[in-house]
This record gives sequence, C-alpha cells and structure tokens, in this order.
Amino acid sequence: MLVSALNNLGVVVAALGDLKQGRALLEQSLSLVRESGDKQWIAIVLGRLGDVNLTDGDVSRAQEQYKEGLALAWEMRDHECLSHALQGLAKVLGCQGQAEQAARLFGAVGALREASSIVAPPCERANSERHVAAARAKLDDETFERAWSQGKAMSPQQAVEYALKGDPT
Repeated sequence: MLVSALNNLGVVVAALGDLKQGRALLEQSLSLVRESGDKQWIAIVLGRLGDVNLTDGDVSRAQEQYKEGLALAWEMRDHECLSHALQGLAKVLGCQGQAEQAARLFGAVGALREASSIVAPPCERANSERHVAAARAKLDDETFERAWSQGKAMSPQQAVEYALKGDPT
C-alpha cells in the first residue's frame, strides 16, 4: 500500500508542477517495490518515472526507464503497462527527432489499446495527443499515415522489438 501511495502522490505532485518532489516520491516508491520484487508495480513506477523525467527534459533517463518497464511488461504480458511503456518510448523518439519512428510506435500503441480495450486517462491522452501532433507536424501527411498504419499492423511482439531495437517488423 505504501508503494501505491507514494506512486500516486508522486504522480499528483509532478502533475501539479513540482517535478523534483514528484520524482523523489516515485524513486522512493521504486526503491520499496524493487525490494518486494513485484514486477507489475516495478513496471508501473518505472513508467511514471519515465513520464516525469521526459517532462523534465531528461530524455535519456526516461528512455532507460521506459525500456526497463517495457521488458517487464512484456515478460508478464501486461498490456496496460506495455502500452504505457510503448507510448513513452514513442514520445522519446519524437523528442529525439525521429518523427517517423514515433508515428509508427504511436500507431502500434493505438492498435494494442484497441485490441485490449485499454482506455488511457484523460491527462495521459492529452499529453500523448500533443506528442502525436508534434510528430505529425514534422512529416508530410503521406509519410505520417504510412508510418501510423505500419505501427497499427504490428503485433505486440513486433512493437516491443521495434521499441527496443528499432526493427521495423
């Protein structure tokens, strides 16, 4: 319960603008959950830490956290954690100037969420929509739509491989 409370408090504090305190609470939560070995909670907290670090501009740290969470989510076949980590990595790709790759991964996230009936919270959707719009703005319509369609056609395994290694299929 303490892990959950620290996680939730860290998310709220970060959303209110105190990224430093939000990160500290999430790191405390991660430390406790690593001791317990609960892989699902580790993946959840890593995803939230990735969100905070990406918002704070630490793209490489966010990427590491999303990738670690993605590997755990895939191991457990937890599609909700998986979709969050894939979405985070799509945002990272966009921040790194890889708009086409980001669009492909955003398409894969959309397909996974549709297939698994996962509905992202409104604040997460709004943040994701900004990142999708940024990727779209860097590409012509045809390139964006092609990349998005390629992502939607990926299986979850292909999406994970693409996110971890950059393999297109």
